[in-house]
This record gives sequence, structure tokens and C-alpha cells, in this order.
Amino acid sequence: MADPNLTPLQFLQRYQNLKVNYFPSDGGAFQQFTGIKLRRYYINSSRKVVIKDLEDRIAANKVDGLTKDERRENRRLEGKIAHKKQSNKMQELVSKLKKGRTKDVRFTLQEVRYGKGLPEDYELFLGLAAAAGMCDVGNGPPTRQSIQKFLDDSMMGIDCSGYVSAYYAARGGIPESTIDKVTRKGASSWGERRGNKKITRVQDIRMGDCLVKVQRNGKLMPGIGHIMLAAGPGRADSSPTMEFKPLNVNSGKGGEYMGESRGALYICESRGGGLKHGPAYFKDGFPNKRSPYFMIRRHGLAQWLRCIVVRPNFMTNR
Repeated sequence: MADPNLTPLQFLQRYQNLKVNYFPSDGGAFQQFTGIKLRRYYINSSRKVVIKDLEDRIAANKVDGLTKDERRENRRLEGKIAHKKQSNKMQELVSKLKKGRTKDVRFTLQEVRYGKGLPEDYELFLGLAAAAGMCDVGNGPPTRQSIQKFLDDSMMGIDCSGYVSAYYAARGGIPESTIDKVTRKGASSWGERRGNKKITRVQDIRMGDCLVKVQRNGKLMPGIGHIMLAAGPGRADSSPTMEFKPLNVNSGKGGEYMGESRGALYICESRGGGLKHGPAYFKDGFPNKRSPYFMIRRHGLAQWLRCIVVRPNFMTNR
């Protein structure tokens, strides 16, 4: 059931406290395991990647010795091969669980496989795996620890846009994706979504706004990109609107200055290290009127990231 007051942090924590229902095939007592954590970040490997083609390119580079550029390219290609092999193993695992299931269940399992599932989708995946004996300890039933190990070893995770799209679906902003209609979007697609309101001052950022990575010229990233969610904290004005006023904000004069925040704004995201939340520091990036963007630094990382802040049209009345 949709919860319009669900915060990004509350939703993130649901992925870190998955509940798995286990129904023994021998008719034994039902068990529920709690506290299972989705720890991984995962981007699906493209179907266009063919391992044999990549191996041939590596071999061709090795003819007559490797230049510095060829050595660098081979490392990149070897990484793509490893990712594709892992992707194929994940597909084999999901294919086993899909056998004999309804179309809706098969679609849900595929969403998990692509790193796009809601918390309950991962719970379904783990419940089916446990029932199939994939999480058993020796000849005995599964335990919370064995289910956690299975999830970690499976490499299943969630990517940045999967987390954001799932959050908006959980709030009721967009319908959940179904086999008939996929509503989730890629990171850059959220940045250009029709009806978005672009936020150009720190003090106007609200809970649930999108932070979308952009290029130096302010344009959206080609390809995969990256997206995060504004998560507070701050002083709540009223619970139904989920508004918050960032603390320690310098807004400048005349409203032309985009503003700075000294760790008062928190963000939630899924990135290389998995699901993360913590304070972000904002400062001006390229504050012209046509393509303004912010520079942000988060989770203690030294790197400053260029991003725009947008509010989807289903949030504009909040």
C-alpha cells in the first residue's frame, strides 16, 4: 500500500531489514527470518556484450606486444567479461526460480535480477530460494545467516535509478512497474522527465527531490548517469507536505545566489558501495540562469559531483 509520507531514509532502511517467509516443502512449521540486508549495488550487463567478441579483442591487442593504451583497454575488457559472466550466473539462478511461476512472479524475479526491485520483490526472491533449498545448511533448514550469505553470494543488488523509481512507486507517485507497463526510469531520464520543476536554490530543496548527475556544461549525462534523493534532515514544517528547511544555509542577496549547505542536507542513494545515506555539502557549480547546477560532496568522499536538483511533477504540490 502506497505511503505518501514515506521518506527516502525510511524506504532505504526497508532494504536493510528484509523479511523472508519460509514454508518448508515437507509441511513443517512456517518460519520468518528478519534483518536480511541488501548490501550490493548492481547494474545489469548489456545483452549486446558477447564474451567471445571481447576475448578476441583482447587477443588481438596482445599481438606484437601491448602498448600502454592496449593494456588499459584490456583491463577494461576483462572487467566487462567478469561482469557478463556474473550476469549470466544470476540469470541462470533466476531462471530456475521462474519455472512453473505465474507471469507476474516471473516479471518480479526479473526486476530483482535487473537491480530494479522493491523491498518486497527481494523478499519474494529470497522466499522462493529458501523454499527451493538454495539456502539450506547442510541437510538442515535455512537460517538467517545462510539466507544472508545466499543473497550476498548471488550478487543481487539495486542500482541508483532502481532505488529512486521504487521509492516513488512506494510513495504512490508512480504506479509500480508491471509486465504490461514498465514505469521505472533510468537516472538521466528522471532528470529530463516532462513536468519536472528544476530547483536552483539550496533553501528550496525538499524531501524526495532528485539529484541527477550532469556534465560540466550542465547537460545530463549520456548513458547510465547517476541519481540520488534528498532525504533531510532539517526542521519539518508540516508532516503531510514532507517539507524541511535546511539548516546553516547561506542564500546570498536577491535570490540570485544558489546557496551553500554545510552538511545540513542529507541524501540517500545506491552507489558502488551499496545503499548509502548521510550528509551532503552543496555549493555553486555553474550558476547561470539557463543551466544552473550544484556541486555536492557526500558520505565523506573527497570528490565534488555536479548535479541538478529536480522535483517530479507528482511532487510539485508538496
